[in-house]
Amino acid sequence: MARISKETLKNQIKKAEEKVIRTGEAYNKACDELKELRAKEKAIEHEELIEAFIKSCRSYERLWNSSKLK
Repeated sequence: MARISKETLKNQIKKAEEKVIRTGEAYNKACDELKELRAKEKAIEHEELIEAFIKSCRSYERLWNSSKLK
C-alpha cells in the first residue's frame, strides 16, 4: 500500500465529509419534494372522490357499506 502524508489524508477526509454533507442535503431536499408531491396527489384523489360521491345517487351509508371488505 502506498504511503500518503497525514496532511494529504486529512485533506481527503475533509473533502469526503463535505461531499457527504452536500449529498445528504440534496437527499433531504429530494425527500421533502417527494413528500410534498405525494401530499398534493393525495389531495387531488380526495377531491375526485368527493366529486364522485356528490355526483352519485347513492347515500353515504350505502356507499360506505358497499366499500367495506367482507
